[in-house]
Amino acid sequence: PDAGAVARSQAFSRELNLPLVTMDKHRDLSTGQVSFSKFTGDVIGKHLISFDDFISTGSTSIACAKILKDKGALSYTQCITHALLADSAVQNLQVSLIDRVLTTDSYPVPASKRFAKLTILPIAPLIAKTLTHLL
Repeated sequence: PDAGAVARSQAFSRELNLPLVTMDKHRDLSTGQVSFSKFTGDVIGKHLISFDDFISTGSTSIACAKILKDKGALSYTQCITHALLADSAVQNLQVSLIDRVLTTDSYPVPASKRFAKLTILPIAPLIAKTLTHLL
């Protein structure tokens, strides 16, 4: 969904042998409104997965899902490392066109901020596996 996520997305695309879709994100600093341009890739009839480091308000993910579904995507899953979920993010994400939000438990998500589309995955097994391979 933004320039910082492109390198991560390219790595996932290569590792999973899946096509890559990119867009340039622009945020109006006075209003916070998000828009996208320079769309590349085919989304018609595809199930899309987006990777990002954190989600705070969800405005970028919500706007991205709407644009991609308007272009013909079948589903949109947002994968996030840290779910900060500020302000009205929970309500906005729940009613958005995002089908699923996957995150880790690296940042605690209180019960009051959990919603039907949210899946929280434990990160401890991944850390343990990585440490085991390093030792």
